[in-house]
Amino acid sequence: MQPYLECHHIVWLARGGDDTIENTVAMCPNCHRRMHVLDDRRKLTELAKLRWTDELARNLALVELA
Repeated sequence: MQPYLECHHIVWLARGGDDTIENTVAMCPNCHRRMHVLDDRRKLTELAKLRWTDELARNLALVELA
């Protein structure tokens, strides 16, 4: 099997995130599953720094308040 990456939504679609390139990062399958299983908000902040936009900053602030 060839190595591959999965697309992870920084602000999850289920939490109102956009299905856009700016709201995604590529992750290996293990890390991607870990993000969803652990649902660690600190990791969300780290990922957001990789793909930062003003809109993403607003969305992230809303997610952190929830």
